Amino acid sequence: MAPKVEEISKSNVHQGRLPDWTLDFGQSKEKLIVGEWDDDDEAYDCTEYRIKGGWKGSDFIHSKNSAVRVLRYYAEYTNDSVGTCLEGIVRFSSKAESHSGYCHGGSICAVFDDAIGWCGFLANGSCIPWSGFTAQINTSLKKPVPCGSILCIKANISRREGRKVYINATLSDPGNEDVIHATGDGLFIIKREEKS
Repeated sequence: MAPKVEEISKSNVHQGRLPDWTLDFGQSKEKLIVGEWDDDDEAYDCTEYRIKGGWKGSDFIHSKNSAVRVLRYYAEYTNDSVGTCLEGIVRFSSKAESHSGYCHGGSICAVFDDAIGWCGFLANGSCIPWSGFTAQINTSLKKPVPCGSILCIKANISRREGRKVYINATLSDPGNEDVIHATGDGLFIIKREEKS
């Protein structure tokens, strides 16, 4: 069986499946491993986990068959949450096409929604999925994304006011002089603590 594009290995880089920059990506950061996402391991199937958790289908951004897929997220934490950073490798497939070989802007906005949300889950010093929700995203599309691109999404917490977490994000191409394809910002709201 041929290696999948999601496997980050020297073999896939040398065979042109992944760009060179992915080899060293995230080495000094914590890799997020989340049971509800598809994993690159053929033996793992998240379907049962998702059904038990109440999900009805596959993950829009993390499924192996998604039009646009975040292959990996890595986190780096700070003591007071401001500066906490999330970085991810994103693959835009031909399923995300809008016109003439370029991806639909909605696929780019979906990546920002996901990255801003997962960065918000880091606000309390560790990854706590579903500890809050994305309340607003603003995305500025700067340069078209060709289908087949593998890019980097970065999100960082710029400010926090109580339960409100403000996050900035960029989508760039580390293999092409860090060309910026889109920028964005968002507001993440941490859930109120439930009273017993």
